[in-house]
Amino acid sequence: MRLTGAASALAVPFRCTLLGLALLGCAFGRPALIDSPVRVASWNLRRGLDSPSIRKGLATPLLSADCDILALQETSAAAEEAPVATLAAERGWSYTGNASNAILSRWPIRRAGRAVIGVNRTRELPWADIETPAGPLRIYSVHLSFRNGGWPFEEQLRFQEIAWILYHLERTEPPESPSAPVILAGDFNSIGWLLGGHQQEKGLRLLSSRGFLAAPGDGATHALFGRLDWILARGLRPVDGGVGKFSGSDHRWLWASFAQPQPEISAEPVAVTGVAKVWGAALAVFAAGALVWVGGLAVRQNRPSKPERNPGTRPFGAL
Repeated sequence: MRLTGAASALAVPFRCTLLGLALLGCAFGRPALIDSPVRVASWNLRRGLDSPSIRKGLATPLLSADCDILALQETSAAAEEAPVATLAAERGWSYTGNASNAILSRWPIRRAGRAVIGVNRTRELPWADIETPAGPLRIYSVHLSFRNGGWPFEEQLRFQEIAWILYHLERTEPPESPSAPVILAGDFNSIGWLLGGHQQEKGLRLLSSRGFLAAPGDGATHALFGRLDWILARGLRPVDGGVGKFSGSDHRWLWASFAQPQPEISAEPVAVTGVAKVWGAALAVFAAGALVWVGGLAVRQNRPSKPERNPGTRPFGAL
């Protein structure tokens, strides 16, 4: 059907408006970021999984039902992986590890291995790339040296071990996704030069300078040496955390909750990109076209009508 008159004039600005709205949706419509929390727990078991007190502690909701990833240290006194495999099977979780340390995950483990660290390259830490609902994540189950011989205040030794972890993360086996978050969870043995030195250790300061943030929650994790255990993350936002109880080990377990980082809001004026300029120009053109047609229609409707002329006669005064 062909439109005439006022209907035809209204159709053009109407179409311009619809097209402008469609362009606006294409330019600015983006899916929302799903902020899925990642709940992590860590525990140095000291004597392995066979103790009834340890089993009772592992049944704590923050280490089981309310936990997504569990990092364990000193998992077996008999140098075997069977207890961890049994625990993972009971939960229906994935796992990786060695006879000393392990990582258990309710989500699939895509890649896994062992990072060989230390001056003498004698310590092996399990690592895993886990596919979480929010995307891939790299985690290490950390257990650093407590002492060299009989002397426990080996800050430089632990600093070197942390440097080896970073080398493995960035050079030897980097994550497939360069932007994947990284979690270091475990027993850092951060005694410091004085008891209670904790986070002032050189190695932990190095991690802080590389963007790692400690989960919230205060309290000693060891009965004698204070805070030895940490959950640190880079590329995630710490939301909550805390320290559990002593239950069959000389270490308390700890837990943390992380979320996707919030987008940064700059106080400076945001520079308009070339793409934004193109979309803005297109919208302006269609808006201007619509206004022109609307204005023309208004003028047309307000114009006085001409008197009807009788065919065959001349206007008054015409010669």
